[in-house]
Amino acid sequence: MVNNALLNGLSDTRLIVTLRRSFIRKHRIKKETLEKLGITKIHKAEVVPDNVKVWKDLKKVVGLVEIERVAATEAEKIIKERPRLPRPSYQKPKFVPYFQNTFLENSSSKVENL
Repeated sequence: MVNNALLNGLSDTRLIVTLRRSFIRKHRIKKETLEKLGITKIHKAEVVPDNVKVWKDLKKVVGLVEIERVAATEAEKIIKERPRLPRPSYQKPKFVPYFQNTFLENSSSKVENL
């Protein structure tokens, strides 16, 4: 028999589920479960209801996600206030061959010696 107090306690809470690890090279059931929850990108957070059906899905992907339980009224506010992670800035390195500098230095010294 299910405890009604437990069910009432779950009705006023929500879960914030954040994908922390990639689902590349994972079983297709894990991919489908994450897509069903609406989570498709790393560090994306989604608010889902706190119920038994969702917890069954979360059990399948517990190693890939981070789960927080919050009050229903505060869930959207918490997600909006979170700082977004900056995208990594990648600057292409200048291509300078290793031999270029050494070749010029060696050739000038040979000319001076002649």
